[in-house]
Amino acid sequence: MESLTPNNTKQHENRPSEEQITPVQMNAVTLRADGKKYSEISTTVNVPEETVKNWFREGHNVYKQYQRYCYKTYYFIGLEAEREIQRMAELATETLREMMSDSSPPAIRLKACDYVLQRTFKHVDSVLLVRATKQQEIENFHSLKNEGYYFTESKREEMARKEDDLKDEWG
Repeated sequence: MESLTPNNTKQHENRPSEEQITPVQMNAVTLRADGKKYSEISTTVNVPEETVKNWFREGHNVYKQYQRYCYKTYYFIGLEAEREIQRMAELATETLREMMSDSSPPAIRLKACDYVLQRTFKHVDSVLLVRATKQQEIENFHSLKNEGYYFTESKREEMARKEDDLKDEWG
């Protein structure tokens, strides 16, 4: 967009680059990520609601920043959740080991063994029931990823390996 200077000469307005947004717009991004409505954001940042709506239209710099912000937030939440699940799994495994040790009563050891075996067989059955071809699995993964679903780092790495294997198989 062009504007007139006091000398009536045209010059380009100073606009943030495609990757930059103003502090007010960044405030709007964080408010939107927190689930605030456009009207609430408008009131908080003291900008007309229609302007706020325009900022969050696809293709606008604010919308792009909002997507990056949400991705990073969900990514780090996912990593922390993954770490916490790993810690809990280690604790659960240790608890089962203790329950299965010779110091536990036989009835407790039997129940612990039964639990582990039942869970193992259920897992094997579910894996066999839902296993799809590599191509179908990769297509499903990309479809869900494009819809904005979060995947753990290990799942993303696994799918990348499967994709590479499939490319190698088909030359």
